[in-house]
Amino acid sequence: MESSRTSTSGSSSSSQCSSIGTSSSSQLPQSSTSALTGIVVPLSSASTLNPLTCLSVNLNLSTNSKGWVIVTAYEFNTLGRVNNVSYGAGLNSSFFQWTQTDCTAGGIVGYELLQGNYGLSNFTGGTSLWLQPRVGTPPCGLTTTSDNPGYYSFEPLSNASVISGTYLGSWTDPSNDSTYHPFALGTYTLVAGDGWGNFAILHFAVRSAA
Repeated sequence: MESSRTSTSGSSSSSQCSSIGTSSSSQLPQSSTSALTGIVVPLSSASTLNPLTCLSVNLNLSTNSKGWVIVTAYEFNTLGRVNNVSYGAGLNSSFFQWTQTDCTAGGIVGYELLQGNYGLSNFTGGTSLWLQPRVGTPPCGLTTTSDNPGYYSFEPLSNASVISGTYLGSWTDPSNDSTYHPFALGTYTLVAGDGWGNFAILHFAVRSAA
């Protein structure tokens, strides 16, 4: 499994959101299928816009030539100017089980994978899969200091906190002997979230390869 992160930091804001960027909640009906593993991705992109911060959380899902699931999540500033936004409440640590050691304090976006078919109204009832074997307890959250002013600053019409990974399975509970397991047959739910309580959701299915 591979994962990567790029984040920006920044301040607090209020103004009308631009129509450029995304709708308040949208999904793009593009599909992809991996013949090697029988993984089917019905929708490839989803986003949710927060009208108070003018930020949208975005989620992309696809497969590669090896049959792995490719996940990308990021925050997008829909304003055509610098957007300073105060820290939100943060994300549950389950949104960082794609990283081995910690939540990377200051992370704006995270994602989690659930086995089963969930929606925005009930995904909190699912159990997040471990996409990486954990080697340390995740220290989550932010502390405001003189070097950490309590806000993020987003450049005009820009992406921030881009995180991504490729997966073909998950790990058992790392509190025990962590073992890798390929994805079982069935439906999976991928949820991206940000520190201001916004979520975007996509699904993929694992079927028997022909």
